[in-house]
Formats: sequence, structure tokens, C-alpha cells
Amino acid sequence: MFIVSHPYIVFGIPVFHLPLLVVFYARPHVFNEIFRASLFLSLFALIYEIIGLHVGWWTFPGQYIALVSVLGVDVPVEEFFLWLSMGSLSVLAWYEEIEAE
Repeated sequence: MFIVSHPYIVFGIPVFHLPLLVVFYARPHVFNEIFRASLFLSLFALIYEIIGLHVGWWTFPGQYIALVSVLGVDVPVEEFFLWLSMGSLSVLAWYEEIEAE
């Protein structure tokens, strides 16, 4: 049986970081534009995360590297960095890659 102790790290790095490296290597001039837009989108993702945890839409009962307390809820570090920050950055980078063609 294949057991992964920290799936966010194992699956998140290839899914989020590798596309970013490809896009920013090919077109480094788009980094500032994508980064500013991702900060804006990450703010909405954080608000959605906090609301979802407060009303019980989901929980984090598993084992994580560390927890970050944000406005009364505990968010795993992996969730905070990979989904909330890198998620929007990756989506925007892929969009830039597709639209540049």
C-alpha cells in the first residue's frame, strides 16, 4: 500500500511549483503582473477559508507540519502556502501560458 504522510507537500510541489518555474523562466516579465493579481485573489481565498472553517464546511483533522492561527481558526501551513497563495499564482501562470500562445 502506498501511504503518504504529507500529501500536500508530495503532490503540491509538482502541481504548483513546476508550472510556475516553466512560465516564469519562459516569460520573466510577467511575474510582477501575475504576482499582484495573485495577492488580490489570495485575499478572497483566505476569506473563503476562514468562513468555511468557522461554519464547519470542512475541517483539518489530519497530521500537518504546523498550524497557523488566523482569526480564530487553525489552518495548516501546507494549506496556507500551497492552496491560498500558490493556488492563485499557479492558475494565473497557466492562464498566461495558454493565452500567450
